Amino acid sequence: MNDLFVRWMLDPFAWAIAGIVFAAIEVVLPGYFFLGLGLAGLEVALVVWIFGGVLTATGYPFALALLMLAVLTAANWFLIKRFLPYHDRSADQAKDINDY
Repeated sequence: MNDLFVRWMLDPFAWAIAGIVFAAIEVVLPGYFFLGLGLAGLEVALVVWIFGGVLTATGYPFALALLMLAVLTAANWFLIKRFLPYHDRSADQAKDINDY
């Protein structure tokens, strides 16, 4: 059972699929939560693809991959909040797109 988790954590395609699934969930449940997680999944896939041997050599590929996912998710959320601010639809009803 442990080998199954290690193989999954070191498979960049599994991380890419997880990232795409999280990004697809964002379409259904908008709010930046799953978007940051999906981007982090794709970023972890890239890191595992490039540095997979280094993760295996540490002896803790499962923990390091999850730590990378958590740190990259937090970084993505902060970047999304900074550069793609969420505009509340109910905040200002006085403005209309047809007013010009």
